[in-house]
This record gives sequence, structure tokens and C-alpha cells, in this order.
Amino acid sequence: MDSQVYTAAVAHTGLDLGSYCATNVITIPGATNSPLRIPITLNVIRRPQTVAFPNPGSQLTTNIVHLAGTASSGLPLFYSLYSGPGKLSEGSNLTFTAAGVVKVMAWQLGDPLWDCAPPVTISINVTKAGQAIDFPAIGNLCVTSTVPLAATASSGLPVTFEVASGPAVISEGTNLAFTGPGVVSILASQAGNAMYEAAPPASNAFRVSDLYSLTVVSPYGTACPAAGEHTFWEGTVLTNTVSTPDTYGATQYVCAGWVMSSHAPTLGAGTQVVMTVTNSSVLTWQWSTNYWLVPAAGPNGSIDAKGGWCMAGTTTQITATADSYYHFANWSGDAAGSANPLNLLMNTPKSVTAHFEENRTTSRPTPEWWLAKHGITNNFEAAVNDDPDHDGAPTGDEYVMNTDPTNGLSVLRLTGIVPSATGWILTWPCATDRVYDVQFTRTLSDHAWLPVPGKTNLMSTTERLSITNPPDADARQFYRLKVRLP
Repeated sequence: MDSQVYTAAVAHTGLDLGSYCATNVITIPGATNSPLRIPITLNVIRRPQTVAFPNPGSQLTTNIVHLAGTASSGLPLFYSLYSGPGKLSEGSNLTFTAAGVVKVMAWQLGDPLWDCAPPVTISINVTKAGQAIDFPAIGNLCVTSTVPLAATASSGLPVTFEVASGPAVISEGTNLAFTGPGVVSILASQAGNAMYEAAPPASNAFRVSDLYSLTVVSPYGTACPAAGEHTFWEGTVLTNTVSTPDTYGATQYVCAGWVMSSHAPTLGAGTQVVMTVTNSSVLTWQWSTNYWLVPAAGPNGSIDAKGGWCMAGTTTQITATADSYYHFANWSGDAAGSANPLNLLMNTPKSVTAHFEENRTTSRPTPEWWLAKHGITNNFEAAVNDDPDHDGAPTGDEYVMNTDPTNGLSVLRLTGIVPSATGWILTWPCATDRVYDVQFTRTLSDHAWLPVPGKTNLMSTTERLSITNPPDADARQFYRLKVRLP
């Protein structure tokens, strides 16, 4: 029989440490060496393991290092501080207490299956941490101020202060006071300790000045700074302004410049003044007053003034000019009398009106403009007594009648006396701007004309007027018209 190869295995799971013997028996029918006995010796031991512990590199005193080594067995590592300014917490968190070299050992003791691993030690170089100072800026201060100094170091260590230059003193470590005006420089420092390097010093420079007041006086307009007392640092450059004009109805106030006390320059024109504060002073805006003038001309004339704002206390001259055939009569409003031209003192807002009257003839008072309307432009006194149209009515009377003195058919007369059942109907041409009275008499010899009852003070809205007078049963009657101006 040909030879054959057999492979056999021995189960060792769950065996404790030690040496074990086993025999494999192989039986093959017909084989000359069957059954064949094969003895096996088995030694059970713990497996070796190693530790990998990487060095985290150089560290600052403020760092926290989370140690992270591994065992080849997968079993957890344990750490111990071998030497140096370090401290372990929570098993693997390494912190530092000062600068120096810190040595840390990592080890694994093994278990029933794994042998103890050789420990590994690493060395870590630790250097001091840096720090910085936060020293907020100090603004300009008054010489009478007392300032509590405040600065912080990123390390949390206390900061010390010193006067680097300028008129200042520090008491109780942080109380800053001043001995006069000038530029002050304060130095903040922190010297460090076992954990921190010294901080770079921080400086703070500022100006110490006197405070001065500026009082602004302005009864009108909008001043900037506003009217009142203000406080400014010495050396402050101010641009003072005021709005103008300031109007209240018919009164107006206009800025006329400014004056300054205890400061140069002392006065100026305009609505702006730029100054540098060197001492306390008073700025007074100057104002002038204007009053509104409203001049007017009545009908039939004109004036030479247009009105508007006039400076208070000045005298404005106004001349009135009448149209042709008219004359200036008088002033009304805030002026009286007939002086022409008018010298009007502007001591308040004023309104004046010039009035004009028509020129009339002395004989048969007739307006010259009416005569001119009908072509009569000279010798007015003689003309009113003439009768150029030969209608029996002098020209002056025709004005009262409001008829045409150049037309013989234009004259006041009754054009119809017609009887009716209710009386006599009287008709005549009339003017709408005249007043008529109807008169009667029973005889023409005694000229005893009497008003017809109820037929006086008649006015018409048309150019013809008709009335009915009840009949008089006693006697016949004669009628006539009388006309007058309203």
C-alpha cells in the first residue's frame, strides 16, 4: 500500500498555563503499523506585548496634554509621573506647574493571557507661557480728575503701574492724579512667575487739560452750540454757528454779527465764528430787527413803494401819485393825514393805504373824469355851465342826470304819461346809479311841487322805469322828475 499523509489537530482552547501531553491514535485497516500512536507535548504560556507611547513634543506651562499610548494587546495603559514639574489627573491628563523637563512612564502589567509589557518613558520639555496686557485707552482728562487705573494680564496675574512721563502721581497702586496740564504716559507691566514669562509692557498716553466754559447768548435763531453754558477741554477748536433770519409773523430778526468777551477776536460779522478754547468766555450773537411794510394804493392812483422788510428805526418815504382828473386825499391804516410824500417811521410792522378822490368843479360840482369822458378836457369851470347839445340842461346838471351832455336827445324827461284803470303810468329813461323822486302840482303858477306819496327814492336796475300813480278825483295834476346822486 502506498504511504499516506494525515494531519491532526489538538484543541487547546480554555487551557491554563502549563505543559500538556496528548496521543493521537491512527487506525488504518490492513496497515502493517496500524494502529499508530503519536505522542504530542503542548506548553501553554502568556503572549508577550509591547507599549507604543508617542512623545507629544515640547509644551507650554499652560498646556494640558492628553496622554495617548497604546498596548499591542489592546489592554489599557497606565501612566505615572516619573519626574519633573508635572501633575496627572483622571489617569491620563498631564498638566504642568513650572518650566522644566517632565518624564512620564507608560506601562501595562498584562493579564492571564498577556505578559507584562516593558514600560516606556518619555521626556517632555516644558517652557513658560507668554502673556499680554490689555490696557484700555484713557481719554483726555481734566487736571482735577482722579482716575482708578485698570489693566488685565492674559495670565490673570496682577498688573502694576508706573508713571513713565508727565505731570502725574500714582497712589495705592492704582489711583492716578495730576499735578498740572500736559501729556501723561502710564506704563503697565507684569513680571511673570514660574508659569509665565514677563509680559511686554503696555503704555497709555493722553492729554491732561483744564476745562473751560463757553456761554452762548442768543435770543433768536438756532445757535450751535445752543444758547446756554457749555464746558470744553482747553485747546478744543469750536465752529460756532447760528441760523438767520428768525421770523415771527410780521417781525423778523436778522443776525448782525457777534461779540466775544474774554477771548480774541472780540467781535465779527457773519453767522460763524471759529475759536480755540483757551479760557472761559461768553459768545453773544447780535441781532437786528426788521418790520414788514404793506403799502397799498386805493383806486385811481399809485404809490412808489413795493413794501417788504424794513429795518427797525428807519424812515421809509412813500409817494402817492394820483391818476389824471384825481388828487391824493389821505392815508389810512398805520398812517394818517395827507402829507405826501409820507415819511413813515418803521418802529412796528405797518400797513398804509393811499386814497384818492376825483377832482370836481366848484360850480355845479362835476367830476373832471366825467367831463373828459365826454370829450371836455379843459376849461372845466366854464364847461359845466355850457349847454353844448342845446337840450336846455347845463353840462353840470347832465352829470347829475347821468345823461350825455353832447347829445340833445339824452336828457332827463318823462317819455310817457298814459292813463290806465289803476291810474297814470309814468315812464322815463333812467340810470341805474341815480335816485329819482316823482313830484306833482295842481297848478303851475305857484310852483308848489309836492312828492307823490310812495314815489320817492326810486332806483332802477334797468335803463327805463315805469310807475303807476293812482288817479286824483279832485283835480288834474302836473308831474315832474327830480334826480340826485345816491
